[in-house]
Amino acid sequence: MSTGRKTLLGIITFMLFYTIAGFYILPAVLKPVLEKNLGERLKRPVTIGDIDMNPYTLSASIKWLEVKDLQGDATFVSLDELYVNLQAVSAMKRALFLKEIRLQNPYVKIVRQGPQQYNFSDLMQTPVPTESTNKEPARFFLGNIKVTGGRIDIVDSPMNTSHQISEILVSLPFLSNIGKDAAVFTQPRIEAVINGTRTVFEGQTKPFDDSLETIFRISFAGIDIPYYMEYMPKEVEIKIPSGTLDLQAEISYTQFRDRPPSLDGSGRLKISNLTITDTMDLEILSIPLIGVDIAQSEFLRNTVHLSDIRLASPVATVRRDKNGNINIASIVKDKPEQEEITEQRQDKILLNLIIDQIGLKDGMFTFSDEAVTEPVDIRADNILFTLKGFSTTGDKPATAETALRINKKGSVSASAAFGIAPVFCDATISVDAIEPAWVEPYFSDQIRIMITRGSAAAKGLFTLKTGPDEQYQATFKGNAALSDFASVDKERTDDFISWKSLSFNGMNMGFNPAHIAIEEIALTDLFAHVIVNPEGELNLNTVIRKGDESGSAAEEKGSRGNETIQIEKVSIRNGKVSFIDRHIEPYFSTQLENIEGSITGLTSMETKAADVDLSASLDNSALLLITGKINPLSEDLFVDLHTTFKDIDLSPASPYSGKYVGNTIQ
Repeated sequence: MSTGRKTLLGIITFMLFYTIAGFYILPAVLKPVLEKNLGERLKRPVTIGDIDMNPYTLSASIKWLEVKDLQGDATFVSLDELYVNLQAVSAMKRALFLKEIRLQNPYVKIVRQGPQQYNFSDLMQTPVPTESTNKEPARFFLGNIKVTGGRIDIVDSPMNTSHQISEILVSLPFLSNIGKDAAVFTQPRIEAVINGTRTVFEGQTKPFDDSLETIFRISFAGIDIPYYMEYMPKEVEIKIPSGTLDLQAEISYTQFRDRPPSLDGSGRLKISNLTITDTMDLEILSIPLIGVDIAQSEFLRNTVHLSDIRLASPVATVRRDKNGNINIASIVKDKPEQEEITEQRQDKILLNLIIDQIGLKDGMFTFSDEAVTEPVDIRADNILFTLKGFSTTGDKPATAETALRINKKGSVSASAAFGIAPVFCDATISVDAIEPAWVEPYFSDQIRIMITRGSAAAKGLFTLKTGPDEQYQATFKGNAALSDFASVDKERTDDFISWKSLSFNGMNMGFNPAHIAIEEIALTDLFAHVIVNPEGELNLNTVIRKGDESGSAAEEKGSRGNETIQIEKVSIRNGKVSFIDRHIEPYFSTQLENIEGSITGLTSMETKAADVDLSASLDNSALLLITGKINPLSEDLFVDLHTTFKDIDLSPASPYSGKYVGNTIQ
């Protein structure tokens, strides 16, 4: 046989053997070997359905693989097909070159069995270290990586809940640590349905480049927030019966040689139809829409930049029950006292939070209190709030404005410039048509009156700043008034006191140092009723309940500090006091009318006394004059008054002379 024929026969024989071995012998040998070796390494039963190989295309596939759990009952990992296509260039370049990797219908079941304990924890144990050989990492190029139909079931036994990640699709053009390929962006894309929510991750990355530069875009919509309530800390006693979360974000990571790495991100977050209740299913907060736009933020540098926060029609409810428990105070259980914070923890870098704008529209707040003698219900609605230019470390002040309506009658509005480093605030505040009757139950234990009408208003400038001693200093400058006020004695429903206007003009008050300065307190059209009841008790004693006088006096004296009080003028105009004595027969009544006058120069300084100049008429006939000096604000009361009564008609006092003297006055 010629040499040529021998060569041809050898080639044919080799190709025949190569074909038979590649297509039939090698797959038959590999199947039991892989089942045995994988089973020993994983310590779990491994079953392989079939192995197909094509020695001409250098491709191989595993058809059906299943790994059981440790008990050998349930499936831990499975797949329908794993396909790989090797490139011949691998031998020449001494690196693994795979033209294609395809994984169909992979399945993984993860079981959380306890804290830091999973059904795969045994596989994560650290192997015994071996001597370092300083080998270079294996070089590889993996191309056209695809995963279709993937699914992951997660069972959280301690939380008695489960999660499902299904319809997993993974697409990755290539993955390489070889030369220039490592410096080229690869663009992965991952799609999945997580607990019913479609989620997309896509971006570009250099996982084997020195920079590790990575940019990922995340998108999901309709995450059901109540489904994840099991992971709320047990100390937080709330329920979230409704709410969905949408998120679109872009996150980038870069590692540098000459400076720390950066982790930056931006995006948009939306929470819809959020409802929070207490454990009794009573609503605490509901917000139809929360929108947050996240500008470029540097997370590793503790910088978070929120360009816009929007809240639409939030409704907050605070309740105090009959036992004095407040619903929001009971949300978080008391924790045992923790050790004192170390100086090291205190020196942590503070968060640099930047908020360009916050907008709240059509908000509502309701407060109910059943712990007082009569229930209190206050509702604030039409709440508007805007904030601009806020920063925890910025040197420019932020601005804020708010306005709201109270119980459909009153109104509050404010605008402010403020900052927190250092703390300061300059605010203009306006309050109008606030009715004292709304909070009457809070003082009815001490003052037994029923407020039938009245309207309070105030307007001024509030300032807060940090003083030289690092203590806060606060002042309020402005005016206030309580108008059209009327009240009755709760026990006998007699008129008690009323006035047209009680105004406080030119107020300047604050603390550190504590001071009160008022230009004028003006009272007009006062009408007061002083009544002796048939039992001989003065209505003032029944209306104003006295406590422990000695204790109160001691407390008041002990609490007196270095505060200064100065009231330039107290004036009264067109005042009237009606006196009725029902303890005698016939009833005695008289009226002190046309009360006019002023007290000027009231001060808490011990060395100064105020001038008193008051006048009135008794029953429109007798003239009453009171002049002199007083100092009721000093620790030692000072009184030096001169009283003049002229042309008193004694006949109205006949009931007293008849009862106590035995003769009436004619």
